[in-house]
Parts: sequence; C-alpha cells; structure tokens
Amino acid sequence: MNHPKEQVLVIPAGLAETLCNYQVFGPSSPILEKIILDNHSFRDREEAEQNFAFKQVIPYIVVVHGENYLLTQRTKAQQEKRLHDKFSIGQGGHINELDFKGTSTPGNPSVIVNALLRELREEFHLGGITECVPLGLINDNSSEVGRVHLGLPYRVTLDSAEFHVAERGKHIAWWATAKELEEHYEAMEDWSKRLVEHVVRAA
Repeated sequence: MNHPKEQVLVIPAGLAETLCNYQVFGPSSPILEKIILDNHSFRDREEAEQNFAFKQVIPYIVVVHGENYLLTQRTKAQQEKRLHDKFSIGQGGHINELDFKGTSTPGNPSVIVNALLRELREEFHLGGITECVPLGLINDNSSEVGRVHLGLPYRVTLDSAEFHVAERGKHIAWWATAKELEEHYEAMEDWSKRLVEHVVRAA
C-alpha cells in the first residue's frame, strides 16, 4: 500500500479498547475527546496502517437532512482499496496536525470538529450545518481496516438538501431513507453497518 508521507493522529490500541469498554460500539462521553487528545501521538500513515499497537482516530460523519441520510458508494478511484465498491453512510478522514490550529489548547475537543469539518469540505459542497452531535465510538476489530482504526461517529444535520461531490469520480452520493439503507446493508463497509445497527435502527 502506497500512501503519501502523511502524519496522522493515533492513540494506543489498548486505550481504544478501554474507551469502548471492549465493545464494538462504545458510548460517547463529555470527556471522550479530551482523553483521546491527551493521549495522542502522530505517526506516519503508511506505518500506522500496519501497526496494530496503535489506532488511527477517524471522525466518521453521518450527514442527514430531514429523515434522509447521505449514502455514498466508493469507486475504484479511491485510495483505500479495501473499501472499493462499498456503500457508506459515514464520511471519514484522518486527524492531522493542521487540525490543531486555531484551538485554545491541544486538549480542546474542537480539534476533532476541525478535522470533521475539513473532511466534509474536501469531499462535498454542502448547505449550512445546524447540528453536530457525537454518537459514540466504533472499535470493530473484525477486519484488517478496523484493527488499525477507531471511529468517532458524528451526526451532522444540514439546513438544505442541496449538495455536490467535490472529489468527482471517487464516489457517488445520494439521499436515502432508512428503508433504502437496509436494502444496501449487506454491501456496506463495516463501520456503516455498525451505525445502521446502533443509530439508524434505534431512531
């Protein structure tokens, strides 16, 4: 796997297990992000993809408008080959050092939100955001991808259904109802399956 030389935020894998209480889908907490930022380090992304001692922390954004979810399908043009052709209701990206700029302290939880918003802007042109709510943690070790990543899912609510894909060719996207998500469930990437199970079905 050949990634650009990029430094990404990681935490010890053991801490990830503790934060999730050794479950696949862990609860959110007012101090969750502070704990992560107080225990983070930066590692080369290529190395982090193979190092099971650490987990790359990934804000994973569920975009909603009304009762609809933004559903995407990844294409073969996307960098992560292990996710090609998979359906997803989460838009994810790494946390980089640039996401710490403009925050009052390194432990300020807005670092996570900075990374989240940057990722959305890189992939989509969206309407205004009216709400940004943490949903918990995803710590799914059942796949090669999951063993080196920890998901921080957020629900982002938009004031408009209008959107445009910024990185054309890497994925296609459309609004889908909860019923339509179930129709694509088996072909979803693992984290999206966890969100359907623990968030969408619980709504």
